[in-house]
Amino acid sequence: MALTRRDLLRNSALTGVTVAVGGHFSGLATGGIAHAGPLGYGALLPDPNGVLDLPEGFSYQILAKGGDGYPTGFSTYDDGQKLAGDADGSASFAIGKQRTVLVINHELSPGEMAEAVPQTFGGNPVPTYDPGCAGGTSNFVLDPKTRLSSIYPSLAGTYNNCAGGPTPWGTWLTCEENSSFVTKQHGYVFEVDPEGKLTTAEPYVPMGRFNHEAAAVDPATSVVYLTEDSGTGLLYRFVPHDTSMQYGSLGNGGSLSAMKAEGLTRLGQVTTIGTTVNISWTAIADPDQSGLNGRLANETVTRSTKLEGMWYDEGTVYFCSSYETVAGLEHVGQIWALDPAAATITLVAYIPVGETIFDSPDNITVSPWGQVILCEDGDGDQYLIGLEPRTGDLWAFARNAMGDSEFAGATFSPDGKILYVSVQNPSTTFAITGPWGAQRTGKLGEGPRDEV
Repeated sequence: MALTRRDLLRNSALTGVTVAVGGHFSGLATGGIAHAGPLGYGALLPDPNGVLDLPEGFSYQILAKGGDGYPTGFSTYDDGQKLAGDADGSASFAIGKQRTVLVINHELSPGEMAEAVPQTFGGNPVPTYDPGCAGGTSNFVLDPKTRLSSIYPSLAGTYNNCAGGPTPWGTWLTCEENSSFVTKQHGYVFEVDPEGKLTTAEPYVPMGRFNHEAAAVDPATSVVYLTEDSGTGLLYRFVPHDTSMQYGSLGNGGSLSAMKAEGLTRLGQVTTIGTTVNISWTAIADPDQSGLNGRLANETVTRSTKLEGMWYDEGTVYFCSSYETVAGLEHVGQIWALDPAAATITLVAYIPVGETIFDSPDNITVSPWGQVILCEDGDGDQYLIGLEPRTGDLWAFARNAMGDSEFAGATFSPDGKILYVSVQNPSTTFAITGPWGAQRTGKLGEGPRDEV
């Protein structure tokens, strides 16, 4: 994609222009301005160690380093095997009162077996789906002082585990971003137990076979929203038969459908922050059939070049369109807010091509006080980006000073005091602390929240 990168942070007003399409839109905040300057927590300070540039008052701790970017033995599982590489999507879970478990994806393909998640641990088998694949997940067990006390492989034999999402019942949905056949068919969602007891490596076939990116579960209904990382990517909704909200309940069947935004064939047709669009859902008869995406006509679904991160936050499902390449609709980032109750999506951030240092947001999370954190996977310098969803303001929160590899897997600790995040290559996982909440913000459509 054609993008002009900036060498220095600068303020930039981004004003959207509405594209004339035949839908029913309401411009709720068309004056929204996004900035690429020292907003949020202040300007970034150069890290003398050349690792992470952060605002004043913030600091990082390296939890683990893995994969081919580091020598064998630097970070290992508890049995001494080398930690897998290409860390990606993650979430944290409170286990009892004393431990936090960080479940981390490894976006590895069959050709990367040297960096693979091991299929045995301590002499016992790890839950493994396809022995010909290198991907999977690792569980990092942290003590109350954020010290890494244990690392073990929790799922193996999956293909390009990119993102996923936590469930309200305290498990992790890990998503395969490749639907190829190796020794088994791929392109599925798997569930991982942070305590390492229940994981079975069984794919949830009714949730669809496609290039899965992320998942977000509505705790009121057990409904799962899913993004597809593809040139014709779709947003899906899975309505489970079993709403008991426990490990395995999503594997007991359900119905899959794809989103239609009224009047839009592609999300890139909307450029004005605050535009709200009505949505509906097109049922999919056979979620496991090949060519699922191609069987749906443009009149019944809305597409995007790259649908990426997704996160549930108090009645809102935020999701990301990383960029668009269709002529006349090009952009390098949209963040949308889906309101399941109102059956609408609202554009809360928009990044035009060549207008700022930011581009191609990927994984996303939401802080306990309502700020959205975007993991950049674009050209040039890579940033963690802060977003105020009520106004569209964007700012740099962190810069990868080690190189140009993407940030991935941003997620807050259960108490909201620590931001965990990884750089994918060389695979490095961080814990970031600091004066969180210096700017208290509100949920989309609300005033400021109470102090956290």
